[in-house]
Amino acid sequence: MNDTDSEFVVMAWRELLARHAEVTGALERELSDRHSLGVSEFEVLERLAEGNTTEGCDGAPKFRVQELAAQVHLSQSALSRLIARLEREGLVSRSLCEADRRGVFVYLTDAGRRRHDEAVPTHRGVLSAHLFPHLVNGSRCLGTERDTAKRSHESSTVSSTVSSAVSGAEGSTVSGLVSSVQSRDEKRHEDRPAVPAPGPVRQ
Repeated sequence: MNDTDSEFVVMAWRELLARHAEVTGALERELSDRHSLGVSEFEVLERLAEGNTTEGCDGAPKFRVQELAAQVHLSQSALSRLIARLEREGLVSRSLCEADRRGVFVYLTDAGRRRHDEAVPTHRGVLSAHLFPHLVNGSRCLGTERDTAKRSHESSTVSSTVSSAVSGAEGSTVSGLVSSVQSRDEKRHEDRPAVPAPGPVRQ
């Protein structure tokens, strides 16, 4: 990686950090003011509401804490404290399964599902307001790059085709000239008068 590439990577990383801070800050304000939820709390409710979970002993969809921690990018200790807060508010519940001692199950309560449903429009609205313009611009840049690459490929193809055609035409012309010269030489040879054979030499 040269110096130019290194600088570009650093700039991209700083832009990513700035964008993340901007969106996270906006989400924290809106979710907290309107729904008394933090970003991580909403993410936990979202994963539980999506239903991609392990079925518990009673057949209800549930998450193990270890599975949930990996999806919301929190340590197990941090997630345990967050779940405890949500449980005190009646939004989630924890249970143990006697048939499976591998961990604690977490599931969404009816109150938690309602809170999540109410917060979804706010969450999506913030994401759209802060990310959609950048996604559109990025898509346009990618589209421009694809168009440029396509035009370059088409230009290269046309140039190659023209070059081949010219080379073929030049080859045909040279062959035609050679054949013409050969035919002309043969005709001259045929039209040339025959030289009579010498007669006997007189003594």
